[in-house]
Amino acid sequence: MPDPQPLPGAIRAHVHPGAVVALEGFTHLIPYAAGHEIVRQGITGLTLVRPDKHIGRRSVRLPADPVRAIHDAMAAILGRGGAA
Repeated sequence: MPDPQPLPGAIRAHVHPGAVVALEGFTHLIPYAAGHEIVRQGITGLTLVRPDKHIGRRSVRLPADPVRAIHDAMAAILGRGGAA
């Protein structure tokens, strides 16, 4: 098993434009933080999938409000509705 590394370095090393990505963790906060880090690094063109391989979000370009887009996608996946 690889040694743990800080989230920014892990994202930089393993998430590249156009990749298919599944964000998972022990709580909702781990994938949420990873999503924020992906946005912060400006990585685009990703396809986000759930652990059961259903597509959660596919985006060719960065949304106008990336933080809101992550919030809405996570809310939809968790069954809590999206934007009002």
